[in-house]
Amino acid sequence: MSLNRYAFLTLLLSLRAAAAAPLVSFDFDTGDAAQVWNHKSNTTTAVVADRPQSGGGALRFTIDPAEFAYGWVHTGLPEADYTGLHGIHGYFRAPVGTLGTLLFHVCLQGAAGQEMSYFRSDLGSLADSQGEWVPFYVAVGDLRYERGPVRTIEAAALKPGELIQFLASVDGRAPVSIDIDSVALLNAADGAALAREVKAQSRQRLLLAADKVSGAPHPRLFFTPDWLPRYRAKAAIGGERQAAYQRLIAAAEELLKSHDANDPLGKLYALVDTSKLEGTPFRAAFEGQLVEASWPLEVLGAAYQLTGDARFGDQGAKALANAAKRLTVDEPFLDRGFYYTRTLYVRALAFGYDWLWDKLTPDDRRTVKATLLGFVTNIHEHSQTDGWGRRPLHRVWNWDPGLMGACGVGLLALEGETRLGEKGILFDCRRHLRDYLTLGIDADGCGHEGPIYLGYGSGAGVEFVELLRRQGRGDLFTETNYQLIPPWLLAETLPDGKRWNNLSDCGHDQRNWPAYLYACGRLSELAKTEAPVAGERWSCLELRQPLNYLQQFAESPGPRRLNYPALAGLMGWEWQHGPGSRDPAALDPREALAHVLLYEPCQPVDDPAKYLPLALHFRGRGLVVCRTGFGPDDFHLAVEAGPHAAGHDQSDKGTFTLGAYGADLAIDSGYGNDGDPQKSGSSSAHNVVLIDGEGQPMRYHNQSSGHVTGFHHSSLLDWIRVDAREAWSVRYDGDWVPSPTPPVARADRTFVFVRPSPQQGVPGYLVVYDDIAKDVGEHDYTWQWHIPADRAFAVSESVWSAVPRGMTHDVLTSEAAGPGGTATFRLNVPTAGKYVLYGLVRAGGPELSKSDSFFVSVDGGDRLTWDLKTGAALSWDPVQDRAEAGPRAFDLTAGEHSIRLEIRERQAELARFVLLPEDAPAPVDPDGSPAGAPSMGIEDAKLDGGGFVVHNPAAATGTPVTMDVFPLRPAGGKVTTDWFVTSREGAHPRLQYTVRSADPQFVVVLVPRREGTPRPTVEALAGEGAVGVAVRWPQTTDLLAFSRDAGSAGQVQLEGSAGFVRVANEAPADWALLDGRQLAFGGKVLAALAAPGVQVQTGAQ
Repeated sequence: MSLNRYAFLTLLLSLRAAAAAPLVSFDFDTGDAAQVWNHKSNTTTAVVADRPQSGGGALRFTIDPAEFAYGWVHTGLPEADYTGLHGIHGYFRAPVGTLGTLLFHVCLQGAAGQEMSYFRSDLGSLADSQGEWVPFYVAVGDLRYERGPVRTIEAAALKPGELIQFLASVDGRAPVSIDIDSVALLNAADGAALAREVKAQSRQRLLLAADKVSGAPHPRLFFTPDWLPRYRAKAAIGGERQAAYQRLIAAAEELLKSHDANDPLGKLYALVDTSKLEGTPFRAAFEGQLVEASWPLEVLGAAYQLTGDARFGDQGAKALANAAKRLTVDEPFLDRGFYYTRTLYVRALAFGYDWLWDKLTPDDRRTVKATLLGFVTNIHEHSQTDGWGRRPLHRVWNWDPGLMGACGVGLLALEGETRLGEKGILFDCRRHLRDYLTLGIDADGCGHEGPIYLGYGSGAGVEFVELLRRQGRGDLFTETNYQLIPPWLLAETLPDGKRWNNLSDCGHDQRNWPAYLYACGRLSELAKTEAPVAGERWSCLELRQPLNYLQQFAESPGPRRLNYPALAGLMGWEWQHGPGSRDPAALDPREALAHVLLYEPCQPVDDPAKYLPLALHFRGRGLVVCRTGFGPDDFHLAVEAGPHAAGHDQSDKGTFTLGAYGADLAIDSGYGNDGDPQKSGSSSAHNVVLIDGEGQPMRYHNQSSGHVTGFHHSSLLDWIRVDAREAWSVRYDGDWVPSPTPPVARADRTFVFVRPSPQQGVPGYLVVYDDIAKDVGEHDYTWQWHIPADRAFAVSESVWSAVPRGMTHDVLTSEAAGPGGTATFRLNVPTAGKYVLYGLVRAGGPELSKSDSFFVSVDGGDRLTWDLKTGAALSWDPVQDRAEAGPRAFDLTAGEHSIRLEIRERQAELARFVLLPEDAPAPVDPDGSPAGAPSMGIEDAKLDGGGFVVHNPAAATGTPVTMDVFPLRPAGGKVTTDWFVTSREGAHPRLQYTVRSADPQFVVVLVPRREGTPRPTVEALAGEGAVGVAVRWPQTTDLLAFSRDAGSAGQVQLEGSAGFVRVANEAPADWALLDGRQLAFGGKVLAALAAPGVQVQTGAQ
């Protein structure tokens, strides 16, 4: 026995000796002790006195593998209170040269006639023993369901007679003996420390001795001899690549001055020790702090490789070793964070180990390897049981590529240096990434969870994909739907080019995510392998029936409908106008590193319309985007009603957003993920219809589905039809088992986007038809319209308008670069008590997440880090510290008090403060403040330091654009407006129109207008079997009819879903039959089809 092993076993014995009596222990001191252990037919048991681990004997079970290559022993649990059970501790031993594995099971009794449910833990390889005792510890929480009726295991539910089992699989044909001793069931107080020590030792056993390792030399990840010169060349390449390189090295230089390599995790542990946050707020704060603790390890390692400067290597190696010694996978507080969060640390350990290898001592290498190995095996084990990766459809969730990418990168760093099943784990990691990039991105190249989640969640998966390619292990960029994403990214980009749409529980922020840096780099290179194809365009496929779920989640990648030069041109345009428009010198260090490793520029196309139609339907996700072009004043309509598999989702099937002429005119409420039935995840937050004041049933990750049932694009109009019945009527659990909710009879919604026709004097406009009914009885139906905070509603009986909202506030802010500064406010508190301080604030910079915080202190007290939750809208937000679960309640005496505001993130903006009693409702309207409350505007501030400036906005905010909405039917409803408070994007105005009806059939016309745009005359058309509307322009009249089967509305006769006729000089000039057999005007047949279909005619005489 080595000294290290002897010392370790001595430590374990002392821990066990110091512990209180175990809940249950198994005594092998007498010969009859083996009798309580049942065994398989090819297995025998006996008590042996050959060097027991403790006491007078050990249990030996001998397996004869002649018939079965495995054997087992098990025994029932005795009477005991298992409520406090933490885990099972013991020892095993096998002779020198024994090959095989040892498993441990807890087997729960089923109902009468049912099988038992098996929960498993792998104790290790029998070869670990070499004739010596090997400790094991199995925490109840680490047991994984294996087979039998699906259940969960909880210590408190364990009953006498349920089994614990040891099962060994052995190699060869000769009998094999395994010894078990000192088996004890321990409570948490006794077992937790023991568990950590046993796990640490088991990881050390999985590492090969230094003279046994194989694999490529370090560095083997990115900075290999063939690639290092290419990276170093970026130091003088010019443009954005050189700027990013310089930013990376500058960040490393700054770390030499500011980074504490002796205690690199100090702030993380301080947060854990002192934070009052719980739940999601804690998880978010924890992730932010782990990011700050982890990226320096990567940046220092990369700077060392790029420059050869030993200062970076020495600092990085010291920090890496100290981090790995302190934070291992066994740290309990990791479970308080999101499970995904550990990926940020895992990738830092992997890259740090590889890039700083020659600066680490042999002992430190082994420490880092053991810590990294612990995370790799933990993630791989969880991938087989957890809801983010257990089944292929779970892998649509963005956590999966980040977790398995980190696992894969970690194993690539360790490959050839462990006794793990490396080939199998790497295969699994690659399979998970392949599934995500084929299922999480649909066959048209659209991310199911939106562009932010694809960027955030893919994490180290991007680096893993590239490393596999460089090592000849598959190209997951070209072999999946990853290569197809440019058209989708352009579709998600709003007309200003600075924001992605915030559908699908997303936000607006465009960031230089590695996923998109890599897409640029790969498409740039792939474009050189193909010649441009003259006249090629992305095909626009018509749809009249919903796709099947298996079609939407097809396992084969979709076809590449554009060649690589075209895809590269689109990606270049997206990059230039969106994420890449930021100054590379302002990148954060993580972004700069990814830029250096992954990015190459794509030559942008002058106009994306060269390759793309002006309407795109992404069939897997159920997203349709229509636009009039790719300029800042063009129309942008987005409609979503798709399937749910896993991940982020909202109660929004059939919702839409609309922008035109540079203004947002119908908006989404953005990120929610809080389960609040009245916040951003709910139907109340979306432009959908409510029934009796209720929306589509919701939960956190909503797990509901809708369907796009019709789509057609033409130069005359775009037609989109969706069905949200499933979203109302069915919820699914984590394995897609349906759970019915109160059903609705119909929930169809039709959009007709009429395209601008300047020659005919017709601007673009939208008609929305809702055929929704819960049942045959009367109910309240509420049609909703959300607008941004820079708009206000003007409501009359026949038309509702969104108009630019006057703004009376100047704002206090800071320029993008400049000195620090403070602003001091003084206010008088009339009565002593506890108060909450609210600020009218917003994130004012081009990147919202980097311009949304201040420092605040009251009366010289705690310096609070105040993270704004308002987004880009000027909204009220309570002052609280990021480490607090809610608003700070200040205990104030009567009299004068001071508030000190400091710049933290530049371009954050504040208009005023208001102080309210702790129990008072929070303010909502940004144009008002509660009567009598102490209030301070920026004119009351004393400015010091020169960093704060006063910004004087125009008299009205918002582009001078209005939108008129004509509620044609049903008439007689009630209009209400309010300020809707979102989860993360402040408050904005909402209009609700409620009618009492058995069959409402809403028809609403939405007309964006700017100077020179005529306002139409709009009227409902009388009919039978159909509903219709006439939209009268100076030169033409547009007639639209909608029917469930066949009918007439005015002069339009329709057999089908929808019809459109444009009348000029009393004759039809253009028309469209939309999913029907026949369309007629004034009795004259315009279109007749043998089977339902779509026919569009323009320029008729």
